[in-house]
Amino acid sequence: MAGAKADLRFLKQLALNSIEATAMNPVEKSEAREKWDTLWSSFLDRVISIYEPEYFEYAQNKSNFY
Repeated sequence: MAGAKADLRFLKQLALNSIEATAMNPVEKSEAREKWDTLWSSFLDRVISIYEPEYFEYAQNKSNFY
């Protein structure tokens, strides 16, 4: 289904499409989207807090990683 280069943008769009394609009524979809947005933001905050220091270390020392 997803190619080898699928990333967080792909996962986000897949989730949003799932909410839109569901049999929920418009109010339920809106509530689901709001809840999903909150959870997605929390997820991204966690990913950034875990991997951002590692990324900056890599970016500053690229030559040491090759």
